[in-house]
Amino acid sequence: MDIKVKQEVMFKYILGLSVVLITLVYFIVTTSYSGIPLTDAENRGIETPLKLWLNGYLGVFFGFKSNGNIIWLLPLLLLFAWPKLKQSLSVKLFLTFYLLLFVIIAVKGYINGRYQFTLVPISIMGIVLLVKELFEEKLQQKFFYLLIAFTLFNTLYFTALDFWPRYKERLFNMVNKTETNNTQQLDYITFINQNIKEEEWVLVNNLPEYFYYTNRKGLFCWTGQDVVYTAYGEQKLMNQKSDEELINFLVNQLNCQYFFTTIQLNNYHPEFTAFLERRAELVFNDHKKYLIYKFKE
Repeated sequence: MDIKVKQEVMFKYILGLSVVLITLVYFIVTTSYSGIPLTDAENRGIETPLKLWLNGYLGVFFGFKSNGNIIWLLPLLLLFAWPKLKQSLSVKLFLTFYLLLFVIIAVKGYINGRYQFTLVPISIMGIVLLVKELFEEKLQQKFFYLLIAFTLFNTLYFTALDFWPRYKERLFNMVNKTETNNTQQLDYITFINQNIKEEEWVLVNNLPEYFYYTNRKGLFCWTGQDVVYTAYGEQKLMNQKSDEELINFLVNQLNCQYFFTTIQLNNYHPEFTAFLERRAELVFNDHKKYLIYKFKE
């Protein structure tokens, strides 16, 4: 085996080992699952400075949960291939465009993995082209098998640890989806149909399913941004109102007697949740997800 082949083989093993080590370290320092309701930052995986950088600003490369665990190879492979590519104008234009998008997403869209994911298809194409540039045909095939294996591992890991515990009940509902079964399984629907009159209005906290599954009147709001969407446009929900002012706004001006939310969504606005504890009665709790409050005048 000549020196060049040995170097290529060694490089392949170094890359493979790097994937394993970085993935394991990342899981150890940033990943956990808890049945306890999470705060907004915890739910997005950016509640500590380290997670803010890995999952937030650098989420395109290290937000494994949203983007997979091989995208970080792009800058590494580019570093090795740069001596061959640095004279190419098309490569420089591509890098300029990519870096511009990366900076915009890092600054403006770091909080949401969906924005980061927009760069994933471009990143994967870049990795494929760089592998073809760096390796001979036989090593290319083996390297692609390695990437597929780690991608599969990443998918299975997050399916088992994160996706399945959070969404298994919703998936069961989808599999058994009939009008009768949904009504029986989604207990809040039965409660609404039996306890909320047709002329009464419900303030709905970012839960579109309310309008899909029920025929009751509802007004959409999002406490995470302290907004409610009325016939007169978007309005602030709390906006430093006193309890009496807020009750008057909700019950008398918006005509909402009930508030439909979830345990998770309540964490997005602790001040409004505290208001609910003072000036609303919890009339429904399925002890899994959904909550319904009735405002007290």
